[in-house]
Amino acid sequence: MNDFDDELRRILGDDRLSLTARADAVGRIVKGAQRRHTTRVVASAVGSVGLVAAVAVGSVAVTGQFTAAPDVNPAGTPTTLETPETPTIEETPAPPTLQPSETPATEETGEPPVNTETPDPPPDEDTTEAPPVSETGDETGSDTGTETGEDPATDDPAANAIVIYPNEGIDGFTVGTPLTELEGIDGVEITPYEPGSGYHEACYGEYRSANAHGVISVRGSWGEYPDDLRPHYEVATMHFYTPVSTPEGIAAGSTESDMLAAYPQAWVMGDGNYRAEFHGEDVIVRAWHFLMSAGEVAEVVMDGAARCEKQPIVDPPAEGGEQAAGTETG
Repeated sequence: MNDFDDELRRILGDDRLSLTARADAVGRIVKGAQRRHTTRVVASAVGSVGLVAAVAVGSVAVTGQFTAAPDVNPAGTPTTLETPETPTIEETPAPPTLQPSETPATEETGEPPVNTETPDPPPDEDTTEAPPVSETGDETGSDTGTETGEDPATDDPAANAIVIYPNEGIDGFTVGTPLTELEGIDGVEITPYEPGSGYHEACYGEYRSANAHGVISVRGSWGEYPDDLRPHYEVATMHFYTPVSTPEGIAAGSTESDMLAAYPQAWVMGDGNYRAEFHGEDVIVRAWHFLMSAGEVAEVVMDGAARCEKQPIVDPPAEGGEQAAGTETG
């Protein structure tokens, strides 16, 4: 401690410097605090009322700018209302007189102008109107059929036909399929010829399936026939129930010129039909027979050198599975 601290402690501890509080000092302090609190509450309330009044007056003043009618008379001057004079008939301007054909459409009514012009007289009854001109420039307006996209010159008879490939045939067999294999194909009915039917022993019988029919015989020319011809029997001809086409695009309806262009090796036979030979698998010679009618192919037949002198007609399968038999001329 230094001397300054000791002196300060001595002065503050002197009883002569202490003050004696009044007996009612606490009560006076409490009352003073209550009085000041009351004054603040009243002042705050008065200020709030004044603020609300000011806002209300300002709102009325602003609203009056838009709703109050303008005061056309100065303050203190009495307002005198004058009675408007009734306009006389002479003072009302008359609308301009327009011709009926010149009456315009007014904005108030929105009515179109009335056209009173005299219409053109109808054409004479003897006047003949020109025919409509078609899109192709044909003044007759005839329909040439080009609008449908059909062109008769481009019709292809083989378009909707089944293409028959010689090595594949149809229904699971072809010309050259052995009898022993044909017997195991589902849907094929085989009818052997009975003895005394007029067919040579080289011709076994006939068959039919869902899409083809024909005869079964041995192939080619024979010198001495063996005792057992069964291993040599095979499908010899194929006539088709369904429209077919050759791989070269010849079908029923093809012209003779188209057929000869596709098969230049074809030759005409004595009956007027054409035969075009070709080599198939295993160098088996087959031929397309084109039965002709009126310069067009009437039927396409695949042949394998059948040995049946007369070939029966095998009709398409009839309802109930029955088969009609007859004789074939070709």
